[in-house]
Amino acid sequence: MKTWLRLAVVVAVLAPSVGCTFYFGGDDDPCEDGGDRAFWGYRDPNSGECINFGGGGGSCGGDAVPVADAEGAALAQPNWASCPGVCEGLDEASCQAAPGCRAAYVDGCSGGTGADCAPTPRFLECWGVAQTGPVQGTCDGLDAQGCSEHDDCLAIYYPAGFDGFAPSLAFGYCAPEPTNGGGCYSDAECGAGFECTADTECLPPPGCDPTDPTMGCPAVCYGRCVPSTSTCDAVDCGLGSHCEEVCTGTGGGPIPPAGDEAGAPCLDENGDGRCDQCLDNNGDGLCDEECFPVCVPDTTGCEAIDCGPGFVCDLQCFPCDPLPDGTGCPVGPVCEPFCRPIDPPNCGGIMCPTGSHCQEECLGCDPATGPGCTDVCRATCVPDEPLGCAAVTCAPGTHCEETCFPCDAPPGADCAAFCDVACVPDAGPVCETITDEMTCIGSLGCTPVYWGDNCTCDASGVCTCTTTEFARCETGGWWDPPMTGGGGTSGGQPRVVPRPR
Repeated sequence: MKTWLRLAVVVAVLAPSVGCTFYFGGDDDPCEDGGDRAFWGYRDPNSGECINFGGGGGSCGGDAVPVADAEGAALAQPNWASCPGVCEGLDEASCQAAPGCRAAYVDGCSGGTGADCAPTPRFLECWGVAQTGPVQGTCDGLDAQGCSEHDDCLAIYYPAGFDGFAPSLAFGYCAPEPTNGGGCYSDAECGAGFECTADTECLPPPGCDPTDPTMGCPAVCYGRCVPSTSTCDAVDCGLGSHCEEVCTGTGGGPIPPAGDEAGAPCLDENGDGRCDQCLDNNGDGLCDEECFPVCVPDTTGCEAIDCGPGFVCDLQCFPCDPLPDGTGCPVGPVCEPFCRPIDPPNCGGIMCPTGSHCQEECLGCDPATGPGCTDVCRATCVPDEPLGCAAVTCAPGTHCEETCFPCDAPPGADCAAFCDVACVPDAGPVCETITDEMTCIGSLGCTPVYWGDNCTCDASGVCTCTTTEFARCETGGWWDPPMTGGGGTSGGQPRVVPRPR
């Protein structure tokens, strides 16, 4: 773990009538030139730094705060947490659960907001509470001192520069700890500004020992509530829209060499208080992706689902099956869209005459019949929708003509006749009498029609086929247009229709 603060390392020698010596420093020998001076450390809640108390400085490094004034009167000890203490060294989850301890975080965003700022609070260290603590209660709006007295609040710090030894910090804001003790199955169980690590960290659920096969632990991952790293946390898209995080995919590059942390200024271009040129929040030694928030319209239910021909979208809702401890379910039922085949009518063996088809009609339940009644459904033959020229409106000077062709079905099979309609001029050459392809092409006002095999047609009626065969000659041009105007006298383009099967 990268060192952030100049922390004191304690070597305590316990013996009768022998005092404790606090040793501050790195790998050098403990300072011995100060005699048996008494000094200790207190953690400044404004900067998070552990400050020496007593000893008057000297060659031990750093300026210590004296314990007495010039006249020898004892100075009042600050209402700060002593350091080092029993809380230092605890991990994030243990820190939040331990009484008298509070978790500190660093937010490289430096208090900014908006799309150009990616808030990435990360756990820094576990500290003790102030001498008058611990207390519990509201965390929002507390200053550094007030926040340090609570063991149910998180302290978030911003980078404040570089002092030649380590990045310095400044108190940013106070936030409440997750209300569920830090554990979670999903983000919904964490408070605002927190997310669950269950999708990346698979911990055993509370009260479950995975090494004991008799416990029957559920096959589910348990995680921790940690400050959210999503750029959408501070974005309000308004009603009808929601925020989605979009990443540029530029991550994965190596971190550039850092500056000389022992003396020269740190090369800290992004202002996150670290000696590098890019963010590396997961500690993998590679630059993180650059992500930014985007507001997109909400899509619910089947509105944006296209199931294709023969299928329909239905919204299926189902209750959540909670975990044994009663957690793990969001508020309300879970609904998801799905595509299903369109149910055919329950017509049994009813055969309807030509021009009609079978349709199932259901009558509402009559409450007078008593409880448990159901809808009454029956199959009936209803007229087909108007087809042919009855559904076509031709332009002035033209009229609709319908031509039907028998289905050429193989032996033992049956198929309906194929009928086609076209708007033709009210007067003009009788192209329909022409049976030769070249004659049809050379006749003014006539357009050849081709049968097509293995065709694909678009919504406008244009078909692309692998092979074509001359079928007949028609009056007018198909693209003049055929239904809503043009007169159909300019010849037009050849028309290809799928061969009926």
